[in-house]
Amino acid sequence: MPKPPFVRPKITKFFEADMLENYQSGSFWFGTLKRYRMIEKKEAGVVVEPRFSDRREGMVEHAHNFETGHAKSVKIGGMTFTNCFFGGNGTDIMITHEFNDFVFCASWGAYSHQQHLDIKDGAMSEAGTQYEGNPNLTHFAEIDLIDFLDAVNFEAPRTPFWNTTLPASEYLLHSRVKYGQTQKSISIPSTYESSGLDVTTDDYLRTLFTKPKHFSPENEFRIVLRANAPSSIEGDPAGLKLKHKKLRRSIRKIGTLDGEE
Repeated sequence: MPKPPFVRPKITKFFEADMLENYQSGSFWFGTLKRYRMIEKKEAGVVVEPRFSDRREGMVEHAHNFETGHAKSVKIGGMTFTNCFFGGNGTDIMITHEFNDFVFCASWGAYSHQQHLDIKDGAMSEAGTQYEGNPNLTHFAEIDLIDFLDAVNFEAPRTPFWNTTLPASEYLLHSRVKYGQTQKSISIPSTYESSGLDVTTDDYLRTLFTKPKHFSPENEFRIVLRANAPSSIEGDPAGLKLKHKKLRRSIRKIGTLDGEE
């Protein structure tokens, strides 16, 4: 049998009307994981509303639970426990680490009218909760993923934030988002010692590309720029703007719910 024809992968960015000029000029904004953790805060022109924010965005959470409920001699994350008993069904000790990198978020696939309605008006999530949607997201841009990644890889290293010598395969990460549990559960004995700094590459990738099921209607595809890889961003920038004609050419369609412009 002949191979099926290659279909170039697409992603779709939904945005507010006042962002149309930016996309038409080839200007794309990469926000930061830290800013996506913010709750109802406006700074440097970035607004994050409570219904869209995820307080655990970019956070690695290691939930430690004692096998017997008893800590005989435990040292973990700078804390010491001696002859302590833990009760209940919750987490005994939670160790968290924060990552901060530049992120561009879109929805997976070519433009879909139904997906646009779900993003704008809301839809039922995999968790059985109502995802509220954002009525201001009236516009869309359908983007050729291969061309977009090529353009980002061309332009990003030319920015003043750049401080990595790693290859693109390590500083430019991209994947569909999975929806489910983001925590890592660790069962520990009553005698235990750990620095609490044992964060692995798998922890990092799980944190980047996993979100709670409440956000599943977004069908998110995420592109991550590690401008200081393998370290996190230095300081607290609001985000990173990339602008180039190659980015503009990656847009295949642009318009509103009513059609293309």
